[in-house]
Amino acid sequence: MMMNRKAILFDLYDTLIWLDLRESDLWRQQFAGRIGIPIEQFMDAWRRSVNDRMLGKGGNLGQQIASTLSGLGIASTDDLIRDLVEIERRRLEHSVKPYPNAVPVLLQLASNGYQLGLLSNASDGAAIPLTYLGLDRLFHTLVLSHEVGLLKPDPAIYHLACQRLGAEPAETVFVADGGFGELDSACALGIFAVLIEQPNQSRDYGYSTRYDAKISDLRELDALLESAH
Repeated sequence: MMMNRKAILFDLYDTLIWLDLRESDLWRQQFAGRIGIPIEQFMDAWRRSVNDRMLGKGGNLGQQIASTLSGLGIASTDDLIRDLVEIERRRLEHSVKPYPNAVPVLLQLASNGYQLGLLSNASDGAAIPLTYLGLDRLFHTLVLSHEVGLLKPDPAIYHLACQRLGAEPAETVFVADGGFGELDSACALGIFAVLIEQPNQSRDYGYSTRYDAKISDLRELDALLESAH
């Protein structure tokens, strides 16, 4: 039963937004042309630092790019890093798209009185679409891993999100695609876990095996919540 739920947490990527891989690859080829090596070579090194970047280690986006280039033996200048940060920003702004029902559903849930929070494993760079798409204005709190130094599925990041929303885990719903085992951890804490399966999702970060309900469209949330009363 979902009685007395007053807060709803949302994952970001593959839940509210998705990455257009074709568009993204075009920008990454431009990035590779600027540094003069195959993009695969850069991406292999970039992916190895993903957890550190999501934990906010290594500085801002420019500093993280410079560090990766240094590890590849590529000297960087201020002009080069400035150009690469701009390419990466444009890549995210052009290739990250909101799911069509994300904004209307968030607005409706807020008008229904729910406290809304975003709970995301995201680096400094990956968080760029939040502001560009205006999603940051739709939540009562943003719990981003690179800002708080915690990663899902660490229980501490869920407790922090609930605390910021003024809700106990038992009063909270978490909607996510299941990466990082995030829904397993939510279930273990007594949070009502909702798996969303929809087009254009990536499985690069694994999956969850436990959840309380499954939906295929964010619009189904309203009926799911209403059915508990």
